[in-house]
Amino acid sequence: FYDRRGRIREGVDLFAEATSKVPESRYPAASGYLLANQAWLCLLASRFAEAAELAERSLTLLRPLAETPGLILGLNTLGAANSSLGRYAAAKESFAAALTLARAGDDQQTVAVLDNLASVE
Repeated sequence: FYDRRGRIREGVDLFAEATSKVPESRYPAASGYLLANQAWLCLLASRFAEAAELAERSLTLLRPLAETPGLILGLNTLGAANSSLGRYAAAKESFAAALTLARAGDDQQTVAVLDNLASVE
């Protein structure tokens, strides 16, 4: 919604506020998804280091829960942030992991992941 309407800064702030109000230890899935979405918006706002950090935090919460859609979003965002920061090997690793998950679940995000992976090949 926020990225499509050009309200990225507002979205970053809203997700940051929501994330601060949801205890990670009590609601790891919700926190993970909030962080992944906040990371995506930070990426779109060219806040690459922050996007990478938030994506990493989301993955830490979502991996034990095997939350595939959230993991794909987190990995894809982490890959894009690392690519933007010039960390191409790390970006490729994240994109490859996202692609593996997307293919296994026939996920709609596969095309986005392939696009990003192709950009670092």
